[in-house]
Amino acid sequence: MSIDETKPELNKYNWGYDPQNYNVPEGSYSTDATGPAMRIREFKQMVKAMHDNGLRVIMDVVYNHTGATENSNFNLLAPGYYYRQNPDGSFSNASACGNETASDRPMMRKFIIESVLHWVKEYHIDGFRFDLMGIHDIETMNQVSEALHAVDPTIFIYGEGWTAGGSPLPDSLRALKSNVLKLNKVAAFSDDIRDAIKGHVFTPTEKGFISGKAGLEESIKFGVVASTQHPQVNYDSVNYSKAPWAPEPYQTITYESCHDNHTLWDRIAVANPDASEAERIRMNKLAAAIVLLAGRKLPARRRRDAAHQKWRRKLFRIARRDQPFRLVEESQIQGRL
Repeated sequence: MSIDETKPELNKYNWGYDPQNYNVPEGSYSTDATGPAMRIREFKQMVKAMHDNGLRVIMDVVYNHTGATENSNFNLLAPGYYYRQNPDGSFSNASACGNETASDRPMMRKFIIESVLHWVKEYHIDGFRFDLMGIHDIETMNQVSEALHAVDPTIFIYGEGWTAGGSPLPDSLRALKSNVLKLNKVAAFSDDIRDAIKGHVFTPTEKGFISGKAGLEESIKFGVVASTQHPQVNYDSVNYSKAPWAPEPYQTITYESCHDNHTLWDRIAVANPDASEAERIRMNKLAAAIVLLAGRKLPARRRRDAAHQKWRRKLFRIARRDQPFRLVEESQIQGRL
């Protein structure tokens, strides 16, 4: 593993994508990793402090792969069972991390469901962001949703509706963005609007709508209506999706940047090296306006300028307060936009 809890002096850091033990907090974040109870106590104190201040807590969960493969806890328990395999018997790798778990198999599905329930009941987590959700099968995600919403109807479940490589499980069975219509109360990130706003996520120098690139108008409109059906969107001209994939706006995560790749501000700077700071700020504000004034959304973050943050908070208050911007059903979007 990338972090050895017994050697804090090494000052190592990991984003959390080499999972080993899913049902206990990471000890390196606690004040004393040698005391088993400390990480549990401090994690609960952290969640309570957030709740006391009116904040809800969403956990990023990476059930789609494990850091180790042959010597993982899963594989030592039941060799081969918890992972998908290629036709030649080798481990398939839709995660691009060396393996992919087989959520479609009963015991892996059972593990995922019981794991998220544990985090909700024991630690009072309010939602889950599923890393590479497109690796998981639709049935598992729907059972996760059913189990969690039976405990708390307000729990928020969303994820990445794609993979990082090919999977032996057919596309029709996986929780991909194109299959959100088959998911119950589960949302997916919209890379359509993300890349339309700022340019392709893996091409840092590519410009987007906010920096003047032409031909992205329909992709922006597609994002504004939250990937739903709307008569004023020409779906043939949308960058990725050629048809609406969200039955309701709450199943689309409309965003401009997240934890992956460049922050929005850095991306604007890389793609527009000749632009002045004032011009870059206007691009940043335009991106925020698109996201915050669209249908159901997950506002992005990251801009350290105090004046800009004040402007963004004002815009967010408008979006939350004013009824024209609180469009949570497809029928509302069709009738008002």
